[in-house]
Amino acid sequence: PDVSGALGSLGSWSDVAESRARRVDVKNWVSDRAAMLGDAVHALDPSWAQGANLSLQDAVSLASTIEKCFESKNFSAQALRGYERERRKQTRFVQNEAERTARLTTTEDRFYYCLGKRVLQRTGRNKDLMRTALRASCGLADHFSLREKIRFII
Repeated sequence: PDVSGALGSLGSWSDVAESRARRVDVKNWVSDRAAMLGDAVHALDPSWAQGANLSLQDAVSLASTIEKCFESKNFSAQALRGYERERRKQTRFVQNEAERTARLTTTEDRFYYCLGKRVLQRTGRNKDLMRTALRASCGLADHFSLREKIRFII
């Protein structure tokens, strides 16, 4: 497509340099004979780089749910809701942690900047913390315990 008209309206780099990620939280992921997945229901800040991963996990869960729907010949919202129940807690967790990471790493507040830097440095130097963070970011955990949260900081 011809974009020359749109590009002509750009006056400086600052017109495009800042783009804030938008979180999406959809109340219902399913309805009768329909289901949504990925960014359509739970878009998140890209700081954890987990959008595609969450979408693939959604697809696996939804495929399993749809298989059960075929077996029961029931594609109602209630029959599809198992997929949503299975995925919602984990996707919310990743959304929340991605936002927290973005706040700590892009803030102009000196305290939060130093805190974010400390968390990243500690995580990078400690194999157990790195394993904990990776398990969470790739969907193998749906929360950090209080002990784990403290270990990231202290």
